[in-house]
Amino acid sequence: MTRLYLIRHGETEWNRANNRFCGRSDVELSEEGKRQGEALACWLETKNLDALYASPLKRAVDTAAFVARKTGLEIRRESGFSEIDFGMWEGLVQSQIEHNYPEDWRKWFVRPDDARAGGTGETASQVVRRYGACVRELCVRHPHANVAVVSHSTAIRIFLASVLNMPLRAYRTLVLHNTGVCAVEASAEGTCKLLLFNGKPEPVGTI
Repeated sequence: MTRLYLIRHGETEWNRANNRFCGRSDVELSEEGKRQGEALACWLETKNLDALYASPLKRAVDTAAFVARKTGLEIRRESGFSEIDFGMWEGLVQSQIEHNYPEDWRKWFVRPDDARAGGTGETASQVVRRYGACVRELCVRHPHANVAVVSHSTAIRIFLASVLNMPLRAYRTLVLHNTGVCAVEASAEGTCKLLLFNGKPEPVGTI
């Protein structure tokens, strides 16, 4: 089994702005997000990491950079760990989406499995397939290793909903904070069990 630390990136300005849907938009970390990245790096320094991966989106790479500086590991970018494509909803808050795209929102809310987010984005089933494929590939590359993956809230929660055999729409009941850590043990055959959900590294100075 490979131990994977699936980590949501640090806070962005869009997270602060009434939690705008970021999706594939390349949003910068806020100052708080940078502080969170430093705390995350200190926390992960004790986990004997063998490899470090990140979504290629800037907020994930910049969060992973704090870990790379602390551990000496190279950041390997993997597009399969990117956030869900929210289509036409990117940059909007939920109230705007409900008002401007009521039918698309209803379909996504009821059955995200096969409804495209934002009308033109991904379905939850597509997220599960590409995220799960990346997890299995990392298990092949790094058997019996400790691997950190800096990724994104919705993608992680949808993947974990599938791991827990929950309806994919139930991903909304899983709350994952910025730099929240989810630890799983996984195998190349697809076995996966959740060890930790939303573990929160303490701010620098309190660890």
